[in-house]
Amino acid sequence: MVAGTINTPTGTGLVSVLVRYNSNGGLDNNFSSAGMTQLPSSTPGEGFFAVAIQTDGKIVAATAQQGNANIVTRFNVNGTLDTTFATAGLAIFGNHNVSPRGFQRVGPAAGRGKSCSAMAP
Repeated sequence: MVAGTINTPTGTGLVSVLVRYNSNGGLDNNFSSAGMTQLPSSTPGEGFFAVAIQTDGKIVAATAQQGNANIVTRFNVNGTLDTTFATAGLAIFGNHNVSPRGFQRVGPAAGRGKSCSAMAP
């Protein structure tokens, strides 16, 4: 899993994206659209800077909008937005003095043998 930012082909702005690869290095075409998922265009971010995989395989990711808000979102295992999380899959915090940038270790990720992270208070 790779998290980051891309510039839209039309040059209209930055989009926060998650890209999942297979063990052979190819894109995982079973993950969203051709291996990549992104925030809805109505909530552009500055790139995901914190990502955690929950024990159920769902993906929690955090980003920010410069001068606007912090955003925490959750995606399903298949890369679609988990609309059961917060409001339509997005938790938006308007307090510019609070940053969701800190993740902490909370335990092993299911079936991966690696630790999973969750947002720290």
